[in-house]
Amino acid sequence: MRSFDQSGHSSSGDSVSMKPEQRAYAPSSSSRGKSKHMHDAQDFIPRSPPSSPYEFVSKEVSSPEHSRDFELSDRIPSPAYSISDEFASNPFERHAFFPSSSVGVTEQSAFGVQDHMSRFPSPAYSSSDESAPEVAQITQPQITQPSYGLDVMSRAAQYYASSQRLLRPSSPIAFNSPTAHPLLETSILTREGASLCWDVRLAPSTATVRSLTLACTERSLPATNPPIRCMKVALPQLPWKPMTITSENYISCSDLLSELYASLQKVVRKEEYDGFSKDKQIKVVHAYYMRCERVGQLAAEERFNRKFDCTSREHMEEAEAVRKTEQQKGVKLVDCVFDSTEFYSLVPDVQNDGASQLTWIVTLSPPYS
Repeated sequence: MRSFDQSGHSSSGDSVSMKPEQRAYAPSSSSRGKSKHMHDAQDFIPRSPPSSPYEFVSKEVSSPEHSRDFELSDRIPSPAYSISDEFASNPFERHAFFPSSSVGVTEQSAFGVQDHMSRFPSPAYSSSDESAPEVAQITQPQITQPSYGLDVMSRAAQYYASSQRLLRPSSPIAFNSPTAHPLLETSILTREGASLCWDVRLAPSTATVRSLTLACTERSLPATNPPIRCMKVALPQLPWKPMTITSENYISCSDLLSELYASLQKVVRKEEYDGFSKDKQIKVVHAYYMRCERVGQLAAEERFNRKFDCTSREHMEEAEAVRKTEQQKGVKLVDCVFDSTEFYSLVPDVQNDGASQLTWIVTLSPPYS
């Protein structure tokens, strides 16, 4: 049986070729005669770049006699493993971005963490000490029939032509109670959501009615009947106090949707995010990523004027660029509603109709499709 030295020559003088990797990791002469699993530490010093993602590291030993079995712990794992270990406890905690210069929800909007109040049984916040401003008599706007002639639009015109409506006897709304625009309220007969289809993560201009863009004549109609100049709007899904919307003439549907969208676009500060439970933090960050991805896809559709195609390189590049830009803006208040991103209804809080100012409840729901 032939024995070989590190150069690949046999003891008998014959030259035998060895593969480069065999020569690179050939055992030293001090380890000959030992078990195949027993080597000195210097036997694992690489003599050429290793082909595996691990790097072999030599261990200092007191003497050549203290040789031991080689273990996986003697290897330095690749950076991918260390990153996975960091996020093992909470894989979403470090992914959310919070701008250092953001003012936050509590200072930038009418919402405040210190104003947490119970939403049930009625999210009307009857403890509010704000007094309702005096509202002057407002002339009913003249209604024009929309050009696309939907029956729901005809119902809206008939709705504003009279100051009273015929309600079912089981309806909890009194005949003299204020009501919302028919496009914004739930159906009394079917109890379905409002006719308005709007993803609150997107601008109000994307709102549609039966797949048709909302006409300007409908946007300019009052959001309530009778029309009002000041209204408090609460969202049961959010733990902050209601927002206040004002207008010089009357609050239109466009005013309501625009103010609601602007309020939900407020940035959430890191301190406010840390106050959430771990389960809620994970849901918020998931909604944050879904929103940024959705914004990127819509930007690609708008630029190339066609439906987003995930197999198109130009679509993917445009969506990726917009997504990264949106992520740098940080977590927003709309992310705190999780997957309830679809406008469902606007109804008055009739349970506390004796309060100084009536509060209107905006309900959100998961997307229909």
